Amino acid sequence: MRRMFWWSSRLLLCLFLVALVGTSCTCQGSGRCEGEAGVATTDPNGLPCEQRCECNNQAYEGYCISGKCISFARQSCTLIGSKVPCRLSVQVDQQKSCEWGERVCKPPYLNSALWGDCTPYAVVQAEGQDPATAAEQCTNGKDDDCDGLIDDADEGCAAYCKQPGQRRPCYDAPDAQRDKLNLGRCAPGLQLCTQERKWGECSAQVSPAEETCNSVDDDCDGNVDEGVPNCKATICKEGEKLRCFTNAQGCRREADGQFTCRGVCSAGFRTCQGGQFGSCEQQTTPSVEKCGDGLDNNCNGQTDEGCLCEDGKTQECYSGPEDTKGKGACLIGIQSCQNGQWGECLGQQSPTPERCNGLDDDCDGQTDEGCGTCQNGDVRACADIATQDQRNKGVCKDGFQVCFSGAWSKCTGEVAPATIDDCDGLDSDCDGKTDEDCQGSCIPGYARTCPTGPEPTAPCRKGIQVCTFDAASQKYIFGPCQGEIKPTPEICNGIDDDCNGQIDDNCQKCTPGYSRLCEYKGPAGTEGKGVCRGSIQVCVYDAQTQSYDFGPCIGEILPSEEICDGQDNNCDGQVDESCTECKAGDTKACYTGPPNTQNKGTCKDGIQVCYYNPQTKKNEFGACLGEVSPQTEVCNDNIDNNCDGQVDEDCGCVLGSTQTCYSGPITTRNKGTCKDGVQVCKYDATTKKNVFNACVGEVKPTLTESGTPCDGLDNNCDGQVDESCVGCVLGYARQCYTGASGKAGIGICKVGIETCILKSGTYQFGPCIGEVPARANDDCNGQDDDCDGAVDENTCAAGYVCIKTQREDGSTGAACLSRCNTIEDCPNKVICRSGQISDGSPNSPSFKVCGLCDASSDCQGRSCVENVCR
Repeated sequence: MRRMFWWSSRLLLCLFLVALVGTSCTCQGSGRCEGEAGVATTDPNGLPCEQRCECNNQAYEGYCISGKCISFARQSCTLIGSKVPCRLSVQVDQQKSCEWGERVCKPPYLNSALWGDCTPYAVVQAEGQDPATAAEQCTNGKDDDCDGLIDDADEGCAAYCKQPGQRRPCYDAPDAQRDKLNLGRCAPGLQLCTQERKWGECSAQVSPAEETCNSVDDDCDGNVDEGVPNCKATICKEGEKLRCFTNAQGCRREADGQFTCRGVCSAGFRTCQGGQFGSCEQQTTPSVEKCGDGLDNNCNGQTDEGCLCEDGKTQECYSGPEDTKGKGACLIGIQSCQNGQWGECLGQQSPTPERCNGLDDDCDGQTDEGCGTCQNGDVRACADIATQDQRNKGVCKDGFQVCFSGAWSKCTGEVAPATIDDCDGLDSDCDGKTDEDCQGSCIPGYARTCPTGPEPTAPCRKGIQVCTFDAASQKYIFGPCQGEIKPTPEICNGIDDDCNGQIDDNCQKCTPGYSRLCEYKGPAGTEGKGVCRGSIQVCVYDAQTQSYDFGPCIGEILPSEEICDGQDNNCDGQVDESCTECKAGDTKACYTGPPNTQNKGTCKDGIQVCYYNPQTKKNEFGACLGEVSPQTEVCNDNIDNNCDGQVDEDCGCVLGSTQTCYSGPITTRNKGTCKDGVQVCKYDATTKKNVFNACVGEVKPTLTESGTPCDGLDNNCDGQVDESCVGCVLGYARQCYTGASGKAGIGICKVGIETCILKSGTYQFGPCIGEVPARANDDCNGQDDDCDGAVDENTCAAGYVCIKTQREDGSTGAACLSRCNTIEDCPNKVICRSGQISDGSPNSPSFKVCGLCDASSDCQGRSCVENVCR
């Protein structure tokens, strides 16, 4: 009823305007709305429609799809006029060339600071070029080549950056090794944005290397020291945990080693046992999508995709990363169920590359990161032409600059000084003096209005006088007044010809724009009741008589048959008196689920709206909209999904809780080396319940004390230590050193390893293997052989000197070399000084004595003359 009343009102208003202005206007068949968005602010979602503007208003963005409104709330914005990229709806924009468009903050058709509709970009392309092959511009924030990717997200723009000096992490390893980033020793490098706005080289990155026995994951495959013969290095501390996720879809490893996950997916842990990390536990990997649970089970960013649903129902949707949902420029969309399937996610806005526009485009909680030194929208005064002494003097006025994309724009709006001072009574050259350069009565080319006096009333106007050269007086004077419009006698033409402020003041039949009532032709007593009303006449211009007169009577509405539309059609003072079902627009609560679940847990009532059914010609209540019925109980969401008054019933233990465990003999528990382990409650996808996992970290009896070596431990956990034990532990190894005390670890000296073996019926440590003791003397070899902390001291006979050498293969060493006479007597990389071989260092003993030389550089500032420093 309300819709029909609105349509009728719009039609009458349109007819009235036709008569009032005397021109035609578009009165659409339905008369329901015009323009891009209606003036309403109520939610039209689910209501019947014929055109989009019925579903698109001041507070809700929507589309008319298959005769029904699919609408969602507009999001607020702050910087009016700012723009953000958005993805066009394939369902409603199938004729558009590009997949991407943009939203404007408070466009002209909205009355408040909300994001406008998603509209397509104008495709950047050459003349006649197909939009699908248009080249991506890389720096304009638009999808120019219509491939669904914007600027540096486009493959063709990978080398471009936004701002000179900007930094970003990089990793240039081959594609086969890119998944090793942030594993083991591998780490990203750093790239800088050049002045040409292109990314420079990737520096300081660490790539995979050959695995060595060093307790480090050199080849970045998640394993440490694997494949290295006889390597027993430990890679982790007992009980240490490492985040992990073993599935290709669902979670993404970030630069800090943590994981960002979608849907129900979550990362797990690897626990260190015996120096090695175990398998990945407590992770939640993707599973087959389960219909009706409202969860993204397969972790692809969509909920219940491919599932049957109830036509007309809607739900929120968002395909971007979960941690960006509702942040910055990112918007939540809405899906509508059509033909038993969830439709496209309309209205969502996922992250886009950050632009310097005052918005958080990539939805990471930061705005314009990497932009310049100024904030978008800042304004400052500027002057490009006027000097400091001329600024804001005379006619000169400062301009202004606006911060855009992190940098100041050109100076705009400056009033600059003239070359000479005009004869206009003003300081035109801004030097503090007025008209000092005038010759004659005016400056050539200068113009002024004429005649003098106040501005006349429209349409009358002043003329213009231009300063020209007068041959008679040999001076520059103002010429005749040109272009002036003077008053003329008034005629009835809708114009104020005599410029007295009154239009057609001599036309006396009626006043233009005024109206009067006509005689009502309907039954007595019906005028003014219900929809019935009289007609009016409007004062319009008659071209034949060249005067104003009242036109025909228009707008009369007479009584008609009563229909159920919420109006008094027969004008008897009663509304819809023959309609007994309900009144159009009335609402009532409804619920179709089991009665004992109503308004429990997530379940809630829907609503039915009374509307006029043209087929039955009666008012009827429509379908139950917006109700929530019971769903299958979902473990660990702390929600009563099946609306039975219980939360997460039959889910087993509390997710993440722990308990101690021990599988050894009860009499050995927590005695000696024996200790409890821990069990963690996790979700079991098979049983769909929470269960405690295997016992981790427990220590059980491993040896019987009788006949074992003495290790100071209660190995069999009987409360006694080393009973009946002998010798050492078979296979146990320890460090050893048989050389002089205090030498181990100095110079070439190093410790060895001795291992417990069975010898002569007892367990005892064998020989010290691998140790290097000190030598009696220090050889000339570049090493500390006697392990006293000094290298190559007192090692050469008289007449010889121990010199560091470098071989052709690049390796270094030392040797006792004899005295020399020329530079040719010296080995590679050394020089001859005072008859002795020197390494050329300032502290070399032979450096301070002037002797044989080969070049001036050998003499440290003096000259080499006849092989002697002078």
